[in-house]
Amino acid sequence: MLGSGEGLFAHRAFWRPDLHWEPPEPEAANVEMARRYLRAYGPATLQDYAHWRGADRQHARRWWAALEPELAQVSVNGQAMHLLREDLEELTSTTEPPFRSLHMLHRFDPLLLAHKDKNWIVPAAHYKQVFRSAGHIEGVVLDAGVTVAAWRYARKGETLRIALEPFNPLPAHLHVSIQQRSQAIATFFGLTQAEIEAI
Repeated sequence: MLGSGEGLFAHRAFWRPDLHWEPPEPEAANVEMARRYLRAYGPATLQDYAHWRGADRQHARRWWAALEPELAQVSVNGQAMHLLREDLEELTSTTEPPFRSLHMLHRFDPLLLAHKDKNWIVPAAHYKQVFRSAGHIEGVVLDAGVTVAAWRYARKGETLRIALEPFNPLPAHLHVSIQQRSQAIATFFGLTQAEIEAI
């Protein structure tokens, strides 16, 4: 018997035997998965894709090679990476400098799992503050795409309490942005306020 809040998993054949089902051929499905990976997380390397996919290099290399006519090579901080050629123009068309933006990603956010080398998003000196023991991945605060703090939350009554672990002292404008974003998260959870405590 299921406890409160537990999920139930059922094989499609038993759950929806009436559902028309024509799964793609495995090789084509894996090539499409590589295509969708690059659409979501590119630019990336073959090593990144194999890591994300959990596949051995031989299989990943075969699926990646099938996409080669669709790929464009780019240089990211001196490293050769690939993305889908059809995405190249959109990603390189702007001549404006990147705007500063703040995001608070929750624990285990897919962006933190998508690449083998994560130094571009989490500075190496602070890696262990995000990627903890036993496979735990903390939530992160991104400023212009780079992690500047880790965070976690707890609910207490009508308040969302956020424990913030900055990597370095944060400028005043980031404190304001983090407070605003925290309040938005509290509202999402149906809570009235957010309190931030630096640790």
